Amino acid sequence: MDPKRRLVLACAAAVAMLSMTSASAQKKYDTGASDTEIRIGTTQPLSGPASSYAGVGKAMAAYFHMINDRGGINGRKVEFIMYDDGYSPPVTVDMTRRLVERDEVLFTLGALGTPTQLAVQTYMNQRKIPQMFVAAPAGKLADAAKFPWTINYAPVYETEGAAYATHLLSTNPKAKVAVLYQDDDAGKAIRKGFVERLARDGVKPIAEQTYSVTDPTIDSQIIALQGSGADAMALFTIPRMTALALRKMGALGWKPQTYVSNAGSSVKNALEPAGLENAVGLLTSDSRKRLSDPRWSADPEVNAYREFHAKYLSGVSIADENYQTGYDLADAATQVLRMAGDDLTRANLLRIVQSLHGFRTPFVLPGISFNVTPKDYFGFRQLQIVRFDGKAFTPLGPVVDTR
Repeated sequence: MDPKRRLVLACAAAVAMLSMTSASAQKKYDTGASDTEIRIGTTQPLSGPASSYAGVGKAMAAYFHMINDRGGINGRKVEFIMYDDGYSPPVTVDMTRRLVERDEVLFTLGALGTPTQLAVQTYMNQRKIPQMFVAAPAGKLADAAKFPWTINYAPVYETEGAAYATHLLSTNPKAKVAVLYQDDDAGKAIRKGFVERLARDGVKPIAEQTYSVTDPTIDSQIIALQGSGADAMALFTIPRMTALALRKMGALGWKPQTYVSNAGSSVKNALEPAGLENAVGLLTSDSRKRLSDPRWSADPEVNAYREFHAKYLSGVSIADENYQTGYDLADAATQVLRMAGDDLTRANLLRIVQSLHGFRTPFVLPGISFNVTPKDYFGFRQLQIVRFDGKAFTPLGPVVDTR
């Protein structure tokens, strides 16, 4: 062979090898990611006492179906694996281990439930697998120092409780306050934020009652709270219990100034079963737009959801706000994965999530955004207090800053 030709071929081979090496170096993958696929897992209460939240997981699945129809994320299709844990921590442990050890997901997303996610928090952090944007906003699940691989995407319960107390103190500083809360980590967390903020102004609840998610009724608790003489009521309840509480309060003719936790304020799953007439005047908080709010009738992001819903969630009531939550969670993860590009390692995903500032998804209210640092995971610090007028929730006053 001509020496010059041999030299040219050798140089070409070297250039090709260098290009292949460079391309390979630019792509980094952990288990659950490849050139063609990203595997994501979740556990959801598709059955059991918290099954009213099932729409969260179903909407995430539908969202990734849409993403795959559009070519995937940076050319990679998403395999979204969802298991029903029935809102039972032992089952969550088993299902999460299956996702990690058998299905080999890159991370879990939007897994729902405070007690369930606390049950797997240590396991996930020991293995350094992101519990990304858990749908369980207890402060214990936003502990950047102890559990950096766990991060939620909602105002933490303590922040939400403090917002209700701040509003109550500004409107009724001498209120006689009663509290009903769920006897688990979720209920205790929101109660903690509420009671501690009241205490700063020297106010203490005059009566408190708890319930379990499996209780068939809470009539006795409502009767006891009414008997305390309270003129303000905090319901830190899931939708089913919100409905039971409001229905009993209506039957008793008891109309205190009433706050309900955002997670228990669904018009479809809580207020309609309670009887809308029993919910008039009810106060809750929002960090996200509600479809029932006429302010968003021409909002392009809301209308994009309506189109998505018509195509991918046909047959599902558009009034079920849990689907909007799932849509936002999947959108948030998609944004993070796009930022990650070809570096689909868990460490890189964590680095991106820890540096989110001014971060928004389609349903986040204007003027509110998600801001975290490696030392602070309390991403949403501002909330809008809203009041139910019999048909929809409408904003009440300015945004409440809980800092």
